[in-house]
Amino acid sequence: MNCLLAILMLTERRNHPNGRLVVMQLGEQAELYHTYRHKEISRFRSVEGHSDIFMAPSSIEHAGTHLTIYCSASRSVNSLEKFIIEDTQQLNRLSAMGFHQDLTKEEDCLYALKKRHKELQKIRGLSPNFRLNAFPFIEDRKCTESSVYCLALQGEISLFAKDDLNIKHQGKMTIPVEYNNRFSMASIVLGGKFLHVMQIHQQEFGLAWYQGKLEIFVKVPSSNLWRLKKEDGRFSHHHLINGIIAHQFPGVGAITKALKSLNHKSMGPASHDQYPAQVQEFNQLLSKIGKSGTEFNQVLATGFFIPEPYTHP
Repeated sequence: MNCLLAILMLTERRNHPNGRLVVMQLGEQAELYHTYRHKEISRFRSVEGHSDIFMAPSSIEHAGTHLTIYCSASRSVNSLEKFIIEDTQQLNRLSAMGFHQDLTKEEDCLYALKKRHKELQKIRGLSPNFRLNAFPFIEDRKCTESSVYCLALQGEISLFAKDDLNIKHQGKMTIPVEYNNRFSMASIVLGGKFLHVMQIHQQEFGLAWYQGKLEIFVKVPSSNLWRLKKEDGRFSHHHLINGIIAHQFPGVGAITKALKSLNHKSMGPASHDQYPAQVQEFNQLLSKIGKSGTEFNQVLATGFFIPEPYTHP
């Protein structure tokens, strides 16, 4: 039996190219994890007419992040993924395509920064160490923390911020900008919200959309400073994301547990006809997921973002 968890993020604007579809394998030996972008999908692909695939019902009525699980007793993991990702494109590494805010905000901010930089250069000339202060632009609402941060990631500006959050770029047209405050988490993650937050072994983990990908942020409970969780080789992002999601959606954990039990029985290649009992069991588990709700209950992202290395203030 192969099961894939599918996570669909829909924006409020139709035909917007920054929708996301994450597909990840469930089970002990799970390895597959891919992120795709889409602009025309409004719901998960139906399994109607495909008797070898079954899925958890997922009713999508509005923008947000939703999930479902697809299972098949006969298809390979790759075949199942290929079915799920119809009309999508695999996400590339360009962070410029990743954030989901209105790009007009970024364009307006960049225009204001460039205009002021040019004015100062004409009036008094600028030293090689000059840095334009972003705070007045944010205070006057010409920029937001989010737009400043994203422009730096896209290479439009070089950013020098508190806690050595420095994003440097080379280029004659790149404006050096300083921001002597910490960036709020609400300005860093999509919509200013975490998809879910949970505590494990004296650490808090927050799952959120960050620059177009599902990412994990971590902090100690007594602090309000979050950092990006790095792969440490002991516990991959894939499995940690699965654990965080299962904390909010127990049905995901139930499917993972059922797969583990099934695999321990050392069964060979299966089909619906050969193992109707197992198919029925998974269908029942998937049905429960649909009944309990498949939309993430997001929470407001509080605190501040700091870069590596992580140090207490």
